[in-house]
Amino acid sequence: GRGSTLSEEEKSNLSRIHRNVVRLEHFVTSLLELSKIERGKLDFHPQRGSLTGIVEDTALFFKPKAREAGISLSFASAPGMPSSVFDPDMISQVVTNLLANAIKFTRKGGSIRITSQPKDGGIEVAVEDSGVGIPQDALARVFQPFERIKNPLRSTGAGLGLYICKSIIEMHGG
Repeated sequence: GRGSTLSEEEKSNLSRIHRNVVRLEHFVTSLLELSKIERGKLDFHPQRGSLTGIVEDTALFFKPKAREAGISLSFASAPGMPSSVFDPDMISQVVTNLLANAIKFTRKGGSIRITSQPKDGGIEVAVEDSGVGIPQDALARVFQPFERIKNPLRSTGAGLGLYICKSIIEMHGG
């Protein structure tokens, strides 16, 4: 054997294979979620807790990734937020998807701001970014499954994330 010394080309190829495997894994997971949503079989385990805590934890998890991309990420919550009933895994998945999108579509030097506040007897969580935005004519389509909007950063994806987010939020009465 040659030992474990890889040429730069081999390292590059392995890196590309790894990225594709991760992308495929993400796509397959999304398809499974989609089929569960369509069958009404998404495991929904609501419990009382701090929604703001879940949002903040997810934001903290993404802070290093944002910093690496040269993007500032901040989180702010209104004081004295009430506890609420929600599925922590699902809400974490929604915030993860929104933050991953925000990072993907925001250029270096940009910013992402997450806020949490009471609204109409519920809680409103907003993710705002200085990213490339969504063209007005595409806004109506972003929640359609497999919909991908052309963007100046040429970012790609399966086009299922926002559809899944919308389904999860609707399960929560939002």
